[in-house]
Amino acid sequence: MQKVQSPVLFLIFMKGWMLYVSKYLSIQTQTISSLGSLMEELKSNPLNGCLTKADLQFSYSLDLSGDISDPHAENNFKQDNTVLDRDDGDQVLCFVNEFAKQHPDLGEEKVVALRTERILKTIIPDDISSCKDMTSWLVHSWHRYSSI
Repeated sequence: MQKVQSPVLFLIFMKGWMLYVSKYLSIQTQTISSLGSLMEELKSNPLNGCLTKADLQFSYSLDLSGDISDPHAENNFKQDNTVLDRDDGDQVLCFVNEFAKQHPDLGEEKVVALRTERILKTIIPDDISSCKDMTSWLVHSWHRYSSI
């Protein structure tokens, strides 16, 4: 009798193992395909920057719970005379992401964006308020503040 049970148990074990492997492979395939679609979405959406609101390092007085749904919000920070409200987290987020995208020579995009936020909140003089002037100041002073 033992010789009969052994092959039966082995077949049951193998069937269970094959079901486990097939489920695992289908989960992996689904995960890979969903990651691929997520990456495509991130590439196709121009409002997706390297930082999110959760990545911001400072507290802001204005509400950050809303979503930036204005398709021109990011483009506003490319204009010369646009004044940046440093207390508005949405504006700061758009500015630091745009600055990091426009200056890849300064380093990795996310690192540049985080450092830009720190410099923006702690070092740039208050009398510099336009995006053009801030960008110019940041580019010229970037290496002076390498430890921040």
